Amino acid sequence: MALVATLAAAPAAAQSVNRAAIDNLNEQLLYVALPLVLFVEITLLYAVYRFRDNDDPKPTTKDSPLEITWTAVTGIILLFVGISAYFVLANPYITPAAASGPTVETQGDPVEIDVVAYQWGWEFRYPDANVTTQGEVVVPRGRDASSRCTPAT
Repeated sequence: MALVATLAAAPAAAQSVNRAAIDNLNEQLLYVALPLVLFVEITLLYAVYRFRDNDDPKPTTKDSPLEITWTAVTGIILLFVGISAYFVLANPYITPAAASGPTVETQGDPVEIDVVAYQWGWEFRYPDANVTTQGEVVVPRGRDASSRCTPAT
């Protein structure tokens, strides 16, 4: 019942500007994963049903073509997943379209914010103003912001 409720739930109200790209990636990966899961489950159910009364099972011996095939197929699938995910997740500079969101006139250049991630908190450095804050980001109203996140060293 909880699974049905989870699948039927609407997306959260607060979403990032790259939501569409991530949703598209999830959809692509679903189209690859669903047939694979169905194939494996159907094969498993067939094997369980077919060999349920086998009193004298014979162990499987080495089968090189089968091993090469499943290794190659696994490699191709992982390559597809890796390349698909790279183009979506490796671009930290996805910006919103000009027509999206509420219309607020921006003034001046964007505020540059260097974000440093610690284990239990955040530090926000404003290099143009020579100011640092902890735990709370501050952006003047009507100004765009550009941030770059790095881990603490």
